[in-house]
Amino acid sequence: MNYTYVTSTIAGVAIMFFAVAPTVMLLIGSRRKPTNPKIEVLEATDQAIADQTNEGFTLIAQRLEALEAKVIEISEERKEISGFKN
Repeated sequence: MNYTYVTSTIAGVAIMFFAVAPTVMLLIGSRRKPTNPKIEVLEATDQAIADQTNEGFTLIAQRLEALEAKVIEISEERKEISGFKN
């Protein structure tokens, strides 16, 4: 029996046991997270707040665009007044 073959086999098994197995277990274990009902409520509330904030920012952006268009329209209608003395 070749001792090099036995040693490399033991080393391979050790690497599988100490390196690959924990990595696979971490990947499998990370998919199953216990959910706390309080955390779910907080996440739902957080999502609702974020949605309402985004709606508010969208409304503000629309109003600013309308205001900008109105200012441009007013500036184009402006006329020069002549006849005054300096």
